[in-house]
Amino acid sequence: MSNFKVFKETLQAHIDEFLKNNPTLYLSSAKKDTMWDIFQESFPDGYNEVFRERREYDCSSCRTFFTEFARVVKIDHNKVVSIWQDLDVMYPFNIVTEHLANYVTSCDIEDRFITPYSKFGTNSNVELLEDNTTITWNHFYYQLPQQFVYRGSQTMDTVKANYRANKETLQRSITQISASALATVLELINDNNLYKGEEWQKVLVEFQTLRNKYFKLHSKYQDAFLWANSENTVISKIKNHSIGTLLINLSEGMDLQVAINKYEAIVAPSNYKRSKSVFTESQKKKAEQFVVENGYMDSLYRRFATLEDIIINNLLWANRKTASLLTNSPFDDIKSTKGDTTPNKDKAQQVSITDFVAEVLPSTKNIKVFVENTHNNNFVSLIAPQIIDSKPLFKWGNNFSWVYTNNLTDSDIKRNVEKFGGKTDGVMRFSIQWNTSNNKNLNDEDAHCKLPSGNEIYFSNKIDRITKGSLDVDIIEPIGVAVENITFPSFEYLTSGIYNFFVHTYSNRGYKGFQAEFEFNGQVWQFDIPNPDPYKTTVIKVNVDAKNKTVNIIQSVNFTTKSIENWGISTQQWVDVNSIMYSPNYWNGQGVGNRHYMFMLEKCINPDTPSGFFNEYLTEDLYRNHRQVFEALSNKMRVEQSDNQLSGLGFSSTQRNEVLVTAENFGLLNIQF
Repeated sequence: MSNFKVFKETLQAHIDEFLKNNPTLYLSSAKKDTMWDIFQESFPDGYNEVFRERREYDCSSCRTFFTEFARVVKIDHNKVVSIWQDLDVMYPFNIVTEHLANYVTSCDIEDRFITPYSKFGTNSNVELLEDNTTITWNHFYYQLPQQFVYRGSQTMDTVKANYRANKETLQRSITQISASALATVLELINDNNLYKGEEWQKVLVEFQTLRNKYFKLHSKYQDAFLWANSENTVISKIKNHSIGTLLINLSEGMDLQVAINKYEAIVAPSNYKRSKSVFTESQKKKAEQFVVENGYMDSLYRRFATLEDIIINNLLWANRKTASLLTNSPFDDIKSTKGDTTPNKDKAQQVSITDFVAEVLPSTKNIKVFVENTHNNNFVSLIAPQIIDSKPLFKWGNNFSWVYTNNLTDSDIKRNVEKFGGKTDGVMRFSIQWNTSNNKNLNDEDAHCKLPSGNEIYFSNKIDRITKGSLDVDIIEPIGVAVENITFPSFEYLTSGIYNFFVHTYSNRGYKGFQAEFEFNGQVWQFDIPNPDPYKTTVIKVNVDAKNKTVNIIQSVNFTTKSIENWGISTQQWVDVNSIMYSPNYWNGQGVGNRHYMFMLEKCINPDTPSGFFNEYLTEDLYRNHRQVFEALSNKMRVEQSDNQLSGLGFSSTQRNEVLVTAENFGLLNIQF
């Protein structure tokens, strides 16, 4: 008995030393019953034998101490330290405490140690024997200094939950935020290229240091490290702050410009505008080094392609004049006339584009197309490198590219909707896009849809409960290219009837013009509206048969039959075709991405100075590692205007469309795409 008293008093003195310097206390996740069993079973033979009915140290008072205090630990240099650890006591208690310490420190921390009590266990009690003598029984006991006793107003469960949340949030921040995202944001701040970034600089540097230390630790010490460093909530909850949103988005692979736009939408005032693509100085240097070392520098300089650039094998068809230029053959030029009689589509023979290429082109020498107003967004130019044998920038094995009117690729609208988190995989979609030219249109354009039920989907009523249609992208203050998107997910919910899709300029800031795209069951219609009504512009009104999954257009912009001038071509008239080709990504059997069919027209001149390339064209190395810099380069390195160019109408294999042609020996054809 006296040995236990010495053991107990040694333990008390040890705990006093343990609490020196007021360490933060925690509770191990060690099981209380398991600890008690270890205490009972760790004594060597001949000790802790049965006394009366129970073992000598099987005491309910001592067990209370184990329940309430025996699991207390602290953290020292990222290691969990138990009150049982390094305890200098006599045999056999040294064996028992070693087993207890090993078990407690093998478990993770469960909680902060928060208690309203100052006394644990019972110091001693006196038993009166039948002969009127007494026995004093000593028990595990400790009186906690007052500075460790909780006196707050919140419940202990609430306090513990808050500490747990801090630790768990720090863990998610460290594991979800990548080193590269941190480095990028810090570099943006150093370059003064992030709105309100400077106020986060110190916190981010501290977090970066903390994160580096975490990953250098052995995994068995990482949990304790998180607990020990989670009390600074500015750092531990960094992922929940605005800067954390930026860091997480970058860590998940979001495009830098899009991620910054989302960050600025949270923190910037409504009149804050960014006019340039964002990249860091180190990103620029790395991109430049990569371009130089890999021989891409000459490839960056672009111009309009000409007939002389084209190898005849890359043409599907050429008229006599074009063929003579390419082959130096002495064919006579055929002078064509341009009629203005609108053809009757009902009299045209329908032919698929694949049949047209396979059966018509080999057997005809003269082709005209009827350019309609609905082809306004199909105008396309072929782009070539200024140095013709420069190294290809693109995924395909040549250095030619293409650009549609308004500096668009195949479907920039759809791609930009996806960038902003919008859904494009539904059965019906209406998307609008504006501010595509360096913040020259800062209006607030709103997409609307009037449903057959009379309900309307727009910014104040974003979801329709019947059709499940929703406005899932809503941009008020454009920062770069802006889009809005209304999508309907399934024919299961879509109702039959008339749908009116229109655009309302909610805030006219002195600009005008937008593009729109309507998609139904895989068929796409694109519209360019340079001069919209200042109040409301109906883009397209359709009658949907949801059961049969069909749509009929009732009204649409660009459905006028009045001739307009576009790229030197008068619409609603016949125009000579000088050559027909696949897009460069399908030359020489490449077959990369979507195929485009290009009808190059006589005297078709793109008046703009378009981008010479787009990020989605780039080789995997350029896109994956340097896309931010190349986006800025594409905006800067524009194609110079020239009257010598290959331009005409382009049609994507992935979008439903049609064009009327006359082909010598075949008559009037309606080509279906």
